Amino acid sequence: MCFANKKAIKQTCYLLQCDVKKTRLDTLKCIQAELKQGLLTADVEYTDMMQLWKAFWLVLYKEDKTEIQEQIAEDVAALIFETPTLKEFLEAYNLDSEGNPIGQAEEQGEEEEEQLEDDSDIKDLKKELAKMEDNEEYYEEYYEEGYEEGEEYYEEEEDFEEEEVAPAKVKVNAKKAEPEKAEEQEEFDFVDRNLEYKGFSTLFFQCGLETFAREWPTVDIHRQSKFMYMIRQTIQQAILFGLKKDEYANIIEKLDQLIFNLDLMNMLQMPQSLILHILDIWVDMIRFVSTKYENFNKDDLKNIMIPIINFTTKDITPQILAAITEDIFNEFTDLQFERTEALARFLTKELSVKELKKAKLSDYPLQNVIQALSAQKEAKNQEALLEFAANLSEYHELFNSPEYDSAIKRNPDGTIMNQTDIDNEENNYIISRDNVKLAKRRHKKEWINHVYKMDGIVHYTKDNVNVKNYEDDYLPKKYRYLEKEQRDVGNWDDIDNDGYSIREKDQEE
Repeated sequence: MCFANKKAIKQTCYLLQCDVKKTRLDTLKCIQAELKQGLLTADVEYTDMMQLWKAFWLVLYKEDKTEIQEQIAEDVAALIFETPTLKEFLEAYNLDSEGNPIGQAEEQGEEEEEQLEDDSDIKDLKKELAKMEDNEEYYEEYYEEGYEEGEEYYEEEEDFEEEEVAPAKVKVNAKKAEPEKAEEQEEFDFVDRNLEYKGFSTLFFQCGLETFAREWPTVDIHRQSKFMYMIRQTIQQAILFGLKKDEYANIIEKLDQLIFNLDLMNMLQMPQSLILHILDIWVDMIRFVSTKYENFNKDDLKNIMIPIINFTTKDITPQILAAITEDIFNEFTDLQFERTEALARFLTKELSVKELKKAKLSDYPLQNVIQALSAQKEAKNQEALLEFAANLSEYHELFNSPEYDSAIKRNPDGTIMNQTDIDNEENNYIISRDNVKLAKRRHKKEWINHVYKMDGIVHYTKDNVNVKNYEDDYLPKKYRYLEKEQRDVGNWDDIDNDGYSIREKDQEE
């Protein structure tokens, strides 16, 4: 048993990081089979889970084969589905949301009723004794038996001395009961800790993130790829787990507390590369869960974006800000997806100032949430946030208009161009146009002999490259590899032979 007790947990962690490969992999399989039941029965604490994650890290560290590395990363990440949530833990032990036994209230009610009955019996007995004391015949019968007041007092004193021995017996019984009380206290601590952890699933994910932050600086460049894959899989599986098991808020909360926390990042000296990698994962996760998870809605999208927005309002480095604006904000409004895949379907119309006063904060659209967070006194990078909010509103309006379908650019094969390709195409056009202008200004009608196309860009050269014979000595060697289709620089009739744009001339006139 991997989780039978504390000793078994330590033994499991030891076997996970031993030098024998077969033992490591077999132990991982054992954990996969016994983790859920083990967490429900064994008293696993925070330190135990951290040791377990350290062992997972070392398992991957010692593996050199790529296929096994990927399998280990996927298996470890999928273990979160074998961890009981707080709800499952409470149901297993028949507890309410506060950790108390569900039948305890009924038992307390019965005890109170019994106590009331006992109190009524005592009252009746006192009444009878009072009547007996008032009855003179009772005393006459009592003294006729030969007892005197002193003898009676002496006998009571003897009884009192005999009763003095009783506390020792109670002490002995108390010692015998101490283990039972200890067990009850341990059970109470076990439940109390789970309430604090918000379930083993949240604890499992929390310890994973803390391990990533602590161990990432120790990874050399040759081993980074396998750990990057492990981090990607862990976050991806955790978010999917949260959506399926209604633990989404806890997962996002832990990411917000441990990763997108500037104070903690500075205190732990968390590497910037780890933050950039998780931001890259975030982009893919937004697209992944919005298309793969059927019940994904506007509130889920808002919740997954708020940690990023909050993080952007902090005093982050220019590299992190660029990653957020370029990889997340621009990707969000990217026109490379059909209507059934676009994130605009989870957006709502931006509310006016009057509508915001009437609406609840939880009902704010994402655009208004961004505006509200950027309006805080200590908020940084307000321009980037407000620009993103404006782009979201335009993106939502375009999505709800017929022009959205025509705004999507497609490749010759019919596939949709992504925003990166669109931006590259626009940049290539600007560079090509400037080179054509230069060629026409310098060479007039012979301009076509001084340009060539490579990597989608029309380049200029003062050499004549448009010759029929490739072996001609006149052709410089650096142009000999050019093929005829690469010589086709396109149609540039919108630029006259003097290098001026005809459209710009018409507009000026």
